[in-house]
Amino acid sequence: MIKLEEKDFIKGNKEDICEVLVIGEDIDEYIDSVIDKIYALDLTKAEEAQLGIDVHREKYDDSWNRVRISFGPGNEVEFSRRISTYKDKVCRVSHELTCHGQLDEDKMVSFITGFGFVGSHTLFSYSESTEDLAFDQGIEKNIRINDESNLTQYTKFGLTKKPVYIPMYGAFSYERIDRDLYKESLDENYKSVYTDLEGNKLKQEELIATSYDSFERAFTDFTDKYRYCRDKVDVRLKDIISKKILVK
Repeated sequence: MIKLEEKDFIKGNKEDICEVLVIGEDIDEYIDSVIDKIYALDLTKAEEAQLGIDVHREKYDDSWNRVRISFGPGNEVEFSRRISTYKDKVCRVSHELTCHGQLDEDKMVSFITGFGFVGSHTLFSYSESTEDLAFDQGIEKNIRINDESNLTQYTKFGLTKKPVYIPMYGAFSYERIDRDLYKESLDENYKSVYTDLEGNKLKQEELIATSYDSFERAFTDFTDKYRYCRDKVDVRLKDIISKKILVK
């Protein structure tokens, strides 16, 4: 990932926010589908090795699911999901999908030299988290889509947070609103209510930004890579399921 500066980003509008939320919903469902199908096969470690996949499975921790599918040296796709609970209530859910592979220039070097050069790059990485914040500060949502050159990110912040660019990370994060600039009270149901100094209820701020030259290009580029990855995974998934059925 190259080092990005604040000037490298453009900020989007409600239309861009709606589009990335639709994209995120589709990917989250796909991640769940792949993970659930693989876990349902209940593969042994020997079967995993034979099929070229790796499944995270720990008896003491079933809150984190991860499936890694290998397509050869330097080419793999990883799916993960984490569900966090507090007092038997889901408070945070996160999804990740990362696709590693070779670039065209890697293949060209391998062809020209004849040395079987293997380059591995992050073709794209998608991560999403949705969290029900404590003290009734709202449901916060974060989406990050990036490759080794560009980053697109969306955040719906908690009621007492505001967006700020963090140079150290080359991305937008948040800082808390000064406690003297808002009031906190309880309603009739003993839920926290946050208002500004004039008594208006605070609203959750949203930010969408991309380092591409347009959101159209950002979404098109990512969608093309995602479809390529998904087609490849779907073929392998059918193969894995059919082989497991034959073994039975």
